[in-house]
Amino acid sequence: MPRIKLLLCLIGMTAVAGSAYSQLDSLSKKTDSVNVSILKNFNEKILQIQRQHQDDSIQKTVLESQINSLKSNDNLKREALQKELEDLNNRETFQLTQKKIRIDSLRKIAPGYPVNGFFDDTLFYIYNKLGSFSPKERADAISLRLQSLVKDRHFKPDSLKIANTETTVD
Repeated sequence: MPRIKLLLCLIGMTAVAGSAYSQLDSLSKKTDSVNVSILKNFNEKILQIQRQHQDDSIQKTVLESQINSLKSNDNLKREALQKELEDLNNRETFQLTQKKIRIDSLRKIAPGYPVNGFFDDTLFYIYNKLGSFSPKERADAISLRLQSLVKDRHFKPDSLKIANTETTVD
């Protein structure tokens, strides 16, 4: 009889704990879905800006080649093409500024997850998911890779390469 009471007590405690966990889990899923929606919208806008940038780059190349092919007596045509090139450069600067503003606003809304370095100091934050990896999973994975470098006797710091792109660092 005491064993049955103990078993029923354990089952009851497990049910209560499970329901409490599922309550918390649904709240975090709701928050995550809101963040995913914000990030998806953000990524679409950034992609749109990048496509426009590519189109502008192609147009700039065409204009520069037209300017270079002009003869010295085609000053009016040269000025018109240079004006068009200047307009493209101004639009590109504006788009880059807009992109930075969007990134900064995203940082205020989305939670950032720290990437820790060798001495457990925060190097930077991850705000966005990549593929099926959540921002937290990405930050944890990067932190683990950095920590594994400390343990690797064959690691040569000068073999580590940093590649700057337009808006990211790889």
